[in-house]
Amino acid sequence: MLISQSRDSLAELIERFNRKERYIVFQQVATAGSVELDVSFRSKLRDLGWPVPDRGVLVLTDYHLNWLYAALELSAGRWASAGVDGKAVDDLPQAVDSGTQKVRYALEHNQEDIDLLLVWEADGETHLGLVEVKAHSGWSNAQLRSKAARLEAVLGREGGQYAGVVPRFALMSFAAPSKVDTGSWPTWMTDDNGTPQHVKLVPPLNERLTVGRVDSEGHSNSAGEFYGIRQSPS
Repeated sequence: MLISQSRDSLAELIERFNRKERYIVFQQVATAGSVELDVSFRSKLRDLGWPVPDRGVLVLTDYHLNWLYAALELSAGRWASAGVDGKAVDDLPQAVDSGTQKVRYALEHNQEDIDLLLVWEADGETHLGLVEVKAHSGWSNAQLRSKAARLEAVLGREGGQYAGVVPRFALMSFAAPSKVDTGSWPTWMTDDNGTPQHVKLVPPLNERLTVGRVDSEGHSNSAGEFYGIRQSPS
């Protein structure tokens, strides 16, 4: 049954769109996904100026941007088009990837996601903390420009597209990225100096391990006749 109206809050709608098995399992071990954030992590977010509460933050990983846009439009009462309980394709907001000139739409066939989505209520507003994470690899400007264009299509150029909704963005990695070109990014995705906010990712206590094909001398080789286990560099 198609729907175009809901009495749920935006946070409730965002949570209801998450159909991933891993999240359903997560709900079994946390209270409906709303958790008390780690003290150190919460402190890092507050240092960025994010008014994160002590508890009651909805935590979602690998959250599809299609879901986010649908939740925002449904919450705003703007989902129906021309009397139909659906969103007309021609009505979708769009933005242009400045690198490839490819048009990005708020809804797309792919399953592009945000690595970490935090949702909380503060001072009568719903805050969306969108965090892109890299641990063992780095970002490229092409990748970030593409994601920025998609987020612009979903949330707007200035971030005020939805009344009472405050979007925030940060990169999370072991070291702050350098030489990031944010010239084409929406203004809400950077600080006042045009710099992306960064959350330091702390290396795990135990070194990571990796398994893969190796040759008889233990060197990595996709055609090797053995599988080897080695420590993975951070």
